[in-house]
Amino acid sequence: MSLEVINKAREQITKESLKIGGPLANFIEEHLNKVCKTEEAAKLITAEGKSIKDLISKITSEARKNAKSNVGCISDEEVIQMIDEYYGIHGGSSGTIDILDLL
Repeated sequence: MSLEVINKAREQITKESLKIGGPLANFIEEHLNKVCKTEEAAKLITAEGKSIKDLISKITSEARKNAKSNVGCISDEEVIQMIDEYYGIHGGSSGTIDILDLL
């Protein structure tokens, strides 16, 4: 059952990203698909009220706060941290590896 839940979450992520379009949506999709390896992560990603569109709004709002001369920027690492925090995913980019990645 967990593989079915994971695949359904990945399908939802991809559909939403394609609907929104753009490099930020693609970046979020790639990261979510990378961390969506367990049923727990899949459930967090597909939780009620969570969406890539809402997350993009939060990220762009944060970039505007940091803007200087009308130019806002956030590093990839900061965006990844915001993605993980938004979805409640912990350890997604902790530097540890899954042994299955080596096989």
